[in-house]
Amino acid sequence: MQILKNNIRENIEVSAVKLFHEENFKEVSMRDIAFESNISVGNIYRYYDNKEDLFISILKATMEKLLELFIYIDGYEINSKTDYDRLIIDILQKFLYIYNKDKIKVEIIVMNMDNELFQDDLFNIRIIMVKKIKELIKKYNSNLDEQFLANTLMDSIKVNIISIFNKYSNEEEVIKYISEIIKIYFIHFL
Repeated sequence: MQILKNNIRENIEVSAVKLFHEENFKEVSMRDIAFESNISVGNIYRYYDNKEDLFISILKATMEKLLELFIYIDGYEINSKTDYDRLIIDILQKFLYIYNKDKIKVEIIVMNMDNELFQDDLFNIRIIMVKKIKELIKKYNSNLDEQFLANTLMDSIKVNIISIFNKYSNEEEVIKYISEIIKIYFIHFL
């Protein structure tokens, strides 16, 4: 029995992150990862059951950090413009911390949000965000269909964040535009 080596595992993961960042998950094959990491496809399967297992393995910790951020948002009560401003600043600071530590992995997660591998976590994030948006809508516009509007806003925010990641590679630009998008979407509630 051969011993699994951490340096080989790390090489596979670094190569996979690079490729998943360049291409959508569906476009990357285990053969591509093997070529990029300069090892055989069979050797990758000694470390990971399949591409999905590898994908989850490299992104799980970052996904958990993002989920924690959204759970924090869910518990935040907004009763005034000051509360709202404080929440936006908190969200951006916490997101910036995660983004600075795991920039490429955050981008991979956002770019692959439709991937069913993270559907449970992504669904939980979506539920939290839609709930928080509905609370704001209900508080300031009780005669609107909160569920429809919250889902529509959430879909739009996702598309805009993906567009920002696609256009800007500079962290400062990414954060600047994401914060502006959030402010624009929710300016009505100020």
